[in-house]
Amino acid sequence: MAYQATLQGYDVRHVEADTEFARYGLASAPEQAGLLKGWIEPDLLILDDLFLARRIADVSAELLQAIVHQRYKLRRSIAITSNRVVHRLGQVPQGRHHGHHHPRPPHAPLFDA
Repeated sequence: MAYQATLQGYDVRHVEADTEFARYGLASAPEQAGLLKGWIEPDLLILDDLFLARRIADVSAELLQAIVHQRYKLRRSIAITSNRVVHRLGQVPQGRHHGHHHPRPPHAPLFDA
């Protein structure tokens, strides 16, 4: 997808999400502004291996929300890749007693392993 977009003249940025989001969390405010700008401006942003970790840090969650919101306002595309099983995204591990899935409580892991 990125290759085809580039061939068609689109500005594409590939980001290893967990690594770059962690770097953002350690950066100074001016560095964070520069990183965010670099993720907002391209026509297509590819967030690779998003949610590789079982938990996402608060700063990463806020960053993801900011990226999605700002790119949405600008009508710019985002492609997300993940090695997580799609039907497990956002679920907590099943209890042994009922086998029912329950909504994720606040501060619970985003995914089961």
